[in-house]
Order: sequence, then structure tokens, then C-alpha cells
Amino acid sequence: MVLRHLTAAVMSRTTVMLINRPDKIFMRRKVTIAGIECVVERKNTRRLHIYIKPPEGEVLVTAPFLYTEREIKAFVSSKADWIRKHQERFRNKPKQSRMALEYISGETLYFWGRPYELNVTEDAGRKRGRLILEPEPVFDINGRGSSVCEQGEALLIMPPGSTTKQREQLVKRKYKELLEKEAGSVLAFWSEKTGFVFSEWHSRYMKSRWGSLSVKDKRVCLNTRLAEKPEICLVYVALHEVAHVQEPNHGPRFKAILDKYMPEWHKAERLLKS
Repeated sequence: MVLRHLTAAVMSRTTVMLINRPDKIFMRRKVTIAGIECVVERKNTRRLHIYIKPPEGEVLVTAPFLYTEREIKAFVSSKADWIRKHQERFRNKPKQSRMALEYISGETLYFWGRPYELNVTEDAGRKRGRLILEPEPVFDINGRGSSVCEQGEALLIMPPGSTTKQREQLVKRKYKELLEKEAGSVLAFWSEKTGFVFSEWHSRYMKSRWGSLSVKDKRVCLNTRLAEKPEICLVYVALHEVAHVQEPNHGPRFKAILDKYMPEWHKAERLLKS
């Protein structure tokens, strides 16, 4: 019942964009360049890109229509050492730990509980990195969360020589952007529903806490990593912190508030621990 009401409050401003994609593959073929087996795709794109794909480090090269075969071979040859290095790292990489990402191709990122395969490529023409998610994550409180099996693509385009820290910061900024787009409406919903009024809210990346409330000034803080989890987790943490306005501790009266307004809060807690 609570989730249905929250859907009306939050989803009223959520839009789904239909994109007319101009990047259909014109030609796909296998070639060997500098001793490296590659799949070359001709696409309606502006620059050459190289991707290292799981599970064995397959090399995918996407090339604009106007590039010649010689230009493609020269580009791949110039990146041969970089390709082999990342292939080796990928092939020798143990099973991924979500707490120890290296932000390299083949890892999995999560946005609103949905998996996105990370592909990292370098672009000498860029001064700053860019993260492109396809499809763009949509906050859908009704539904599917972690049960969704469809995997999207997280394309991370970086200047040459980028560090793990630089790539990580770009992903963290995306989490912050996604969270702050939705959290205000969810917090406002619970404040109106419960009658517990907080003064303001902000977000930041936290390692050990999903949210907090400054009891003295009633200021809510939410962890930007909530955008990694299924939507129900943000809904629960928002209620949790709003409830602390009335009950500062986690005693029986606090849990009674959670049970009253969100009987399924235990499910969200389990997801946060997974």
C-alpha cells in the first residue's frame, strides 16, 4: 500500500526517453591486427574506440564509416601494448568483489539495482572523462529492482593514462546525480505521510552508513551509494531517517513507525546488506 502511494508521488515527474538510435552496425568482421584478434564494427560514430570484453578479453573496435582500413589498423597497432595489458589483467582477475572494484572493462556496476557491464576506453581528444549509461537508469519504485536480469552498458571514456581513482570519482558523481534527482521527493513524501518534519537534507558518499540524522537541527544525510541499490532501499532509508525526527533511537517505538508505514522494511534491510 505504501509503495503504491509513493509511486503516485514520485513517478509523476519521472519521464522515459525514447531514443532514435543512429548507430546501427553497418559491417561487422573479424580481423587480426598486430597479432591481436579483433572484431571491427563500422558505426555512425565520430571517433574510434576500443573495448575489452568479458570473459576472455575479446577486443571490439568501433570505427566511423569514413575511416580507412589503414587508419583503423594504425590506431589498434598504437594501442597494442595497452590492449594486451588489459587482456591479461582481465583474464587473470578473480571473481569480482563489489567492494574492491578496479574500474576496468568487464566489471559490473549497479544503478538502481540493475547490472551494467563496464567498458573502459581511452580517447586522446578528451581532457575529462565521461560516463554513458545505456539504457539510462530510470527510478521505478514499483517494481523489478534486483530481479531484473537484463544487463546494460556503462561506457567510461577517459583521457589516456587515467587512474583508478579518477574513474571511480566519475562513477561516484553519477551515483550522486541519480540519488539527488529522486531523494527529495521520497523524503518529502514520508515527511508529509508521517507528520515528522526535517529541516533540510544533503547527500555524500559514506562507507559504513546508508543515512543519518542530526537530531539537534533535524538535517538528513543520505549515502549517494543508495543509487546503486534497488529503489526500495532509498524508500526505506528515507523513512528510517525521517522516523528519527520523532524517535532518535532504534527501540520498539521506532520500529513501530517502520511497521506502520512500510511493513516490507525488512526486505529493504536485507538488500542493503547484500
